Amino acid sequence: MPIQVVGYIRESTQKQINETEGLQIQKDRIIAYCKSKNFKLAAMFSDEGVSGAKEINERPALQEMLEYCKNHPIQHVIVDKADRLSRKFENQLYVEMILLRNKIDIKFSANETTNIDENDTEFDMMMKTAMRQMMGVFAELDRKMIVKRLSDGMIKKASNGHKAAGKQPLGYEYSQDKKSTVVNNQEAKIIKYIYSLRADGIPYEKIADILNSKKIYTKQNNLWKFQSVQWIINNDFYIGVVTHGGKKYPGNHEPIIDMDLWARVRALNRTPVRVADAA
Repeated sequence: MPIQVVGYIRESTQKQINETEGLQIQKDRIIAYCKSKNFKLAAMFSDEGVSGAKEINERPALQEMLEYCKNHPIQHVIVDKADRLSRKFENQLYVEMILLRNKIDIKFSANETTNIDENDTEFDMMMKTAMRQMMGVFAELDRKMIVKRLSDGMIKKASNGHKAAGKQPLGYEYSQDKKSTVVNNQEAKIIKYIYSLRADGIPYEKIADILNSKKIYTKQNNLWKFQSVQWIINNDFYIGVVTHGGKKYPGNHEPIIDMDLWARVRALNRTPVRVADAA
């Protein structure tokens, strides 16, 4: 009987696809590896758009794979690289522990030097196990470095007057090159209308009712509520301010609301300024 195995693949971003870590590339390497070893690939499990930092219970295909292995005569799980399994070292160990309880080991198609074979000496197994653990530690370290670079990059963007991340709020959109914030003229009319209503002393709830009655909807095409109107009124992004990490910076985007109207509206408000966050 041929040795039965399953494959597991994962990618979280378009960048990984572009950098030869996409699902199809992982799948092809696993299939080629199985053919070279005369393994029968019984199933392939794929987590698409899932971060390697997520916990096991947030990875549906990984959970499905573990359950499948419990109920079928599987001998190996084939993963392309250690960081495809997880970018958190403790999660890698946890998955390996569950599989080992069912006498199933993990093999890597892109790094065969760490795969433990039946002919390995005890020393070989110890060395390969140590190498795997090092790979797991480096995968987690790489994840933390990526997070740090992203955080530093967002701080730099905000300090330079650009929106750090996320979707644009009502009234704005990204430029064609996605590098700057530009006014969406149709949406900007809604923002000015909301501010004018508030400047006339109309309460948030009533403004929401007026907008809904006129079939004017939010950026997500939803009905207006008290909170959504309040968020618009207290968002200083509309006067050209960028907020990130609790700090405020002069923005490079064009203000929709002038300072005179902002001051009149602020005089009516007793609520604190909300942190600008268009996500």
